[in-house]
Amino acid sequence: MKTIATPIIVSHLMRSIRNGGSRDAKFCVVSTSLNDRILDAICKIRKITICASIEYIISTRQKMNNHQALQYITNAMNLRDPQEKSLTLFADYLESSSGKKVLARMKRENRDNIAEIEAMTKEYAQTVLELRQFQAFERTFPAYTFALATGVGKTRLMGAFVAYLYLVHNIQHFMLVAPGNTIYRKLVEDFSRNNNPKYVFRGIEEINLNTTRIVTKDNCHQNQATVAMFGNQIKINIFNVQQFAQKNIEQEKGITKFRETLGESYFDYLKSLDDLVVLLDESHHYHADAAMGSLDRIDPLFGLEFAATPYAAAMTNRRNTEPALKKNILYAYNLGDAIHAGYVKDPWVGTEADVDFSQYDPESIETDARKLQLAAFFHERARISLKEYALENNKPEVKPVMLVVAKDTTHASQLRALIDSDDFRGGTYKGKVIEVHTKTKGEEADETIEKLIFLEHPDNIVEIVIHVNMLKEGWDVANIYTIAPIRSSASEILTEQAISLTIKLCGTSAARKD
Repeated sequence: MKTIATPIIVSHLMRSIRNGGSRDAKFCVVSTSLNDRILDAICKIRKITICASIEYIISTRQKMNNHQALQYITNAMNLRDPQEKSLTLFADYLESSSGKKVLARMKRENRDNIAEIEAMTKEYAQTVLELRQFQAFERTFPAYTFALATGVGKTRLMGAFVAYLYLVHNIQHFMLVAPGNTIYRKLVEDFSRNNNPKYVFRGIEEINLNTTRIVTKDNCHQNQATVAMFGNQIKINIFNVQQFAQKNIEQEKGITKFRETLGESYFDYLKSLDDLVVLLDESHHYHADAAMGSLDRIDPLFGLEFAATPYAAAMTNRRNTEPALKKNILYAYNLGDAIHAGYVKDPWVGTEADVDFSQYDPESIETDARKLQLAAFFHERARISLKEYALENNKPEVKPVMLVVAKDTTHASQLRALIDSDDFRGGTYKGKVIEVHTKTKGEEADETIEKLIFLEHPDNIVEIVIHVNMLKEGWDVANIYTIAPIRSSASEILTEQAISLTIKLCGTSAARKD
């Protein structure tokens, strides 16, 4: 195979020369049609071998040690303190005797000692203050939860883990799992588009378009067919759990569907990988029988779980019940910590003087209208404050958004009709309201998703989003300043998730509140 040199590849190779090789890519391929003088210079400086038979230039990457990798990743990715702490704690764990046994699972004969590893991990956790809440893996493979509050940056932390495991331990296969389409689309965008402001690998030279392959439900079978051709690439698989979670494995669907041309399903291909690491976003969703069983069948090297609300799924929808924490929490950084450190906005409760809403009929649309008027007042006050801040500090103006939580789809439609009328605030919000729920179908659903994705864009006219149990997690929008829960929440967890949606800071991943 003969590959024409591209400016990106040549630039990356020349940059690796200037860096002395400590952060060189796994390999680079350049056609020998490139100027011979340049090739000779490259070979002399870096001692790279030209294989004339296939016309490849192959350069080897030196593995980093723990200290080098942690310093490099922390600086390059501009990690916040809790992100750096999570990464450091896990890196130190992998250097321990229990962590080395986890890595030894790359040899299949070492996959049966899970009970021993769990016991050793629990013993190790008692020696490190931040890890003492760890009790058990909760799965048939080693699994660790990092419970970071919404707004701290779980997605960037996932990218940091991928970079670290590749640079230090040469792990090349990863599988990111999302609980639904909203988070799935977000992960694909953040991990694959290097022109995305939220691209997670910005600053990590070794992970780029030439060294990394992003695999999704749309191209997984193409990847399976060409795996031998691109064997040295880092492969980051991104799927939502519905692509493989099923109680009856015989009912093939998604990536579990057998492909005659390939001789196996993509699910079976993933199972065959010795170094597969799974990263579970919003991991409290994967404790149902179907998800648990499917993940156990994959039997990865280990799993890294991420959740802002790290509770057992069965407890999250019960009223007046103290939720049970997951047993495999390795490190926790809660919402109070994030507020105190300035990583998120300060939440506060707006009220109306001399009005006791408990005296109103909770099921009345007139009561809802009174609450919405109050919420709109605070929304408009936020808009004025943001405009004044932008003018005084010569910064771009942020358009605030109000989130309204409805009881059900019928209630959502009633609220939309109320807000989207001349009678509500003089018609200020006509055409500026969208509702999001499972019954939104077809072109309306596509248009709604498009507006949600670009909600932060100043040209997007939407100011109010009404949702029914659809935007609890994974909705990465930072310009929500007001939340109006018109009906009471079903659980403490849902209340915390709703509040978390509103407190992300506008700006970069390294931003703190001004």
